[in-house]
Amino acid sequence: MILVVINLLYIMFFACFTRNINVYAFSLFFRSFFGAAILYFFLRHELRGIRFNFDMGVINDYLKYVIPLLPATVLGFIYDKIDPIIMKQFLSFSEIGLFVASQKFNILLLTASASSMTILFSSFSEHAANKDYSKIEEVSNRATKYISIPVTFVSLFLVYNTAPFISFFMSDAYLPAVPIIQVFMFQVVLMSVSRTFDSIVLATERLYFVSVMGILLYSIGIFLDYVLIPKELFGVPMFGLGASGPAFKSLIIYALSIISGGLYLFYKLKISIYWRFIAHICSGVVAGFISSKMALVVGLTGLYSLIFSFCFFSIIYFLFLIVCGELRKDDLTYMKKIFQIAR
Repeated sequence: MILVVINLLYIMFFACFTRNINVYAFSLFFRSFFGAAILYFFLRHELRGIRFNFDMGVINDYLKYVIPLLPATVLGFIYDKIDPIIMKQFLSFSEIGLFVASQKFNILLLTASASSMTILFSSFSEHAANKDYSKIEEVSNRATKYISIPVTFVSLFLVYNTAPFISFFMSDAYLPAVPIIQVFMFQVVLMSVSRTFDSIVLATERLYFVSVMGILLYSIGIFLDYVLIPKELFGVPMFGLGASGPAFKSLIIYALSIISGGLYLFYKLKISIYWRFIAHICSGVVAGFISSKMALVVGLTGLYSLIFSFCFFSIIYFLFLIVCGELRKDDLTYMKKIFQIAR
């Protein structure tokens, strides 16, 4: 969390004050040392007790786990970095810049689900060792639900209020990025939800499935880039979505990942994933539509429009969750216990 805050401060300082990309790039070099120094400060006592010991048995077990994932990992690295390279062939640098800026909205929203993966993986691994798949399903469903509700709330609110949010907190110069950010917000929901299912597959060591599906989905994703981004390719008309193309591609890939992972877990381990996260998305869509229309009727703009939409969105969203049975008294009691433990 400290490193995330430092990263945001770095971006704000060098983007707002220096406006020099070379200085920013140079600063990243020193930021790595600064981050390492912070880690050492917090772990200095633990590091003193570390003794290195090469156990070939442990190394062999590790290689058995890693090697099946290696092809998908390499292709995944290419997949994560290739969007701007493909976009460069068809789009201007300003459009690529809008895409890269839009991606930054994902970072903070994905923090919650990313931090939960370590805890979930440990829990799932323990239950998988005992072949207690019913307990895995119970933990997974509860985790998915409590990750999905707040992430969907924030993401869908931003979908319907992207333009006023950008105008007030950033600059009207970024308004062309609105449709890209809106698509990314839906991707954030699917990505956050899929992480709980991915943890189950890894914890139960279904490594060849992970590798095969990873290679397949990454390949489809790269293919979709060439279908969705350009207006035409070798004289053949394409979708021409421009900078929104990779965002739509990611949305499709995560939807396919959830469907394939959900079906695999059900047929192989009899684990049902929490499909009711779709009710959270529907609640957010309805709440966003109604609140945005009400804001237009009232005629508010700027910060007042955001505050009004937020209040209306919150009421309608949670009301629909209650109607759908997704937010009950026992849910509030459970979340209260979590906050008390956190404190």
